[in-house]
Amino acid sequence: MIVSVRDTFEVDELPIQSYPENRRRTINLFFSIHQERLSLRAWGDAFPDDGGGGFHGQLQYSAPEIRAAIAALREAWQRHVIERYEDREGSLLREFPFADNWDLSTTAHPTRWKEVGLRLAREGRQLYRLLFEAGDEGLREIGRQLTAALIADEQIIAIHSEDLHVPWSMLYTPQQPASNLEQPDAAWTPAGFWGYSHLLEQCVDRVRRFDSRIRSHTERLAIGMNVDPRLDTQFKEHPCVAPMIEFFRDHTDVEVRETRYQLAGSFENGCRAEQIVYYACHMTVSGRDGANLSQAQLRLGDDEPVRTSDFQSWLANKQFTPGPVVFANGCQGGQLASQFYSSFGAVLLRAGVNCLIGPQVDVPPLFAYEYAHRFFKEFLQHGTRIGDIVRNLARDLADGCENPLGIAISLYRGLDTHLAPYDALTGVPE
Repeated sequence: MIVSVRDTFEVDELPIQSYPENRRRTINLFFSIHQERLSLRAWGDAFPDDGGGGFHGQLQYSAPEIRAAIAALREAWQRHVIERYEDREGSLLREFPFADNWDLSTTAHPTRWKEVGLRLAREGRQLYRLLFEAGDEGLREIGRQLTAALIADEQIIAIHSEDLHVPWSMLYTPQQPASNLEQPDAAWTPAGFWGYSHLLEQCVDRVRRFDSRIRSHTERLAIGMNVDPRLDTQFKEHPCVAPMIEFFRDHTDVEVRETRYQLAGSFENGCRAEQIVYYACHMTVSGRDGANLSQAQLRLGDDEPVRTSDFQSWLANKQFTPGPVVFANGCQGGQLASQFYSSFGAVLLRAGVNCLIGPQVDVPPLFAYEYAHRFFKEFLQHGTRIGDIVRNLARDLADGCENPLGIAISLYRGLDTHLAPYDALTGVPE
């Protein structure tokens, strides 16, 4: 008797399925923490299957030490990119070239990018070495195989960790492993940044019955926008809220929420059936400028703080079904944790959102609008995968605008997430 294996069959009342639209990850990195000591397992097509067993190693430095190095990398990007200023010629005023001059039509500044890029590459290289070269022989073997794979070809990388949240896109691997980036005129290339060259996602808790297809049961997607309209008054030369509301209204069904009360209400009856949830407001994950925060928070138009514990309370015993795409378009919106506490992004992911996209550092309003506008113009095309959009924007903005901020955007889960076409004849998404 011949038994055919079908795409779906029942085991313990849960289907086992195949997902032809999902790409095989060529590199999987699994970090675990036990008593503050870090270990790493690695597998995937980029690693040789020589019959000698799996790849496993122990890191030399503890989890708190690695988290301190992560904070140092973010601080370097904040200092060299966001807070970089120059005296404006013929004026007593200063300008912030990467933050203020975000205009896709302006002339590029290769000298500035060359200088800042070396600083960022140096910092990204340091964290790379702590994660993949400072440890036992098993870890160093992983580092050698990983370096060779990253240099040889574009990789599809999934990092698995519940407790270690690294700005992976900002890591740097030299195209020449022996390169000494500490030299003041050292050679570097944008291709060394992971976010420029590779497809990346970090995965946290597993989502059961995860589906990379974003589907709507109507002809138009449902979008929830949680915003602070005062941003457009504060940054009146570069409005970032109203233009995105107008953009979404042209393409989708939009609900705009401007207060903490409205945001809380969106979680009351389970989780709303929205395919995209968009945040545009002030966010703070890592305390800075002397801020003494007990936990991460955001503020909408009513200026009432919304803390991580609020999200935990609203989502207690609730799961998004299906999970929406969450775009956290505010300062530090892509940080799942500081050195000391988790963020609302981590809560949303554990509640089953499909994926989360956001920046690792503060973002100027003009960049926030330009990036979101370009991102969603691509995503609203059926079949365009989020991981490709994030990587391609990082390349386009670095090469075309000499601006590295696209590399500072992180993607959590959902590398293959895409919009599935709606079948108007049956009323059912394909």
